[in-house]
Amino acid sequence: MNKAVNERFINCVNDIISVGNTSKTDIANNISIGRTKLSEILNKRMNIDLDTVIKFCEVYYYNP
Repeated sequence: MNKAVNERFINCVNDIISVGNTSKTDIANNISIGRTKLSEILNKRMNIDLDTVIKFCEVYYYNP
């Protein structure tokens, strides 16, 4: 995925965390990835893959 997709994902995760009672661990569990992988993506050390983007959109119906 490209840098813009990664940035958008990071912003969406941060928005969800800031407005609710959802933690990074909750998000990782809900989209079926490990906490470490989510942390790597959020810290820009790993690029998000298409399967994770799709799962995130399915679970959170997120479209700001």
